[in-house]
Amino acid sequence: MSEIQQPDLRALRTQRLRADFLRERIECIRADLERITALPRNGTGGGAGDKMSGPVAKLIDLQQQYAEEVVEIESSLQITELTLSQLPDKQQTILRLRYIEGLTWENVARRTHYDPSHCRRIHRVAMKYIKNEHK
Repeated sequence: MSEIQQPDLRALRTQRLRADFLRERIECIRADLERITALPRNGTGGGAGDKMSGPVAKLIDLQQQYAEEVVEIESSLQITELTLSQLPDKQQTILRLRYIEGLTWENVARRTHYDPSHCRRIHRVAMKYIKNEHK
């Protein structure tokens, strides 16, 4: 397995959290833009168009960042899936829930019906295996 690049699972989790944050910001700006365009026009000029230029520029910037983040995540997911496929099912499940789905240890434990400390032990063993396979 040495020809396969070692995945950076923690970085993958961080990337997914960052992408979620960007998506939420995009949704907030879109909601603001909808609210601005719904404002009544009083015919005095300088209405919604002036108020929209800043949020529209920010929206375009955030959408570009989000698209770049998604491309990075997809690349990381391919590497991760190759590595996880080499692990026993229990270890695959724990690592997928933690890093791909981004769950907390408590939620990983709930989903697997294990104690959180047991999930962490399974995680440690899996990470040790991954590290040793990629030396």
